[in-house]
Amino acid sequence: MFLDSFYMDVTETTVKQFNDYRDTLRDQKKRTPAGPVNEAAGGSYPALGIPWGDAKNYCKWAGKDLPT
Repeated sequence: MFLDSFYMDVTETTVKQFNDYRDTLRDQKKRTPAGPVNEAAGGSYPALGIPWGDAKNYCKWAGKDLPT
């Protein structure tokens, strides 16, 4: 199998980045997903425990996509 080249972020999505997404949805009065399971760890930690659908929606919002 041959794949076209693609780019993956160097670092994982942080708690702060995911919470910025949640804040935007909240401001737009849209359904807001639950926060990361490690939300209390701090904004610079990778966001953990995000359901696939919420991660996909975050990626779309951030102009990115999940690998498939």
